[in-house]
Amino acid sequence: MESNGALSVMKKPEYESVKVKDLNLNPNGAPLTITVIENGVFLQEALKGKPVDRQIIMELARNQGVEDLKEIAYGEYDVGGELRLIRLTPQKRLR
Repeated sequence: MESNGALSVMKKPEYESVKVKDLNLNPNGAPLTITVIENGVFLQEALKGKPVDRQIIMELARNQGVEDLKEIAYGEYDVGGELRLIRLTPQKRLR
């Protein structure tokens, strides 16, 4: 109880909210990404209004040794210009 009659309540430390600095994370967060390939299919709609097109995505994929989109399970493009790919295993490739 405060001197003015107000009641103050403090949480126990184990119930406090976690802060970014508590986890030693970058406060700027992860870069925004756009899903551009799913199950071997290029997602043209995802790029509407973005400064990137299919040609750029295909060039970045080729730089990573991809010959055909059917080799890709998932691909995302980030605002820094990086393309991250998860390839399908040879047994699961789309025909």
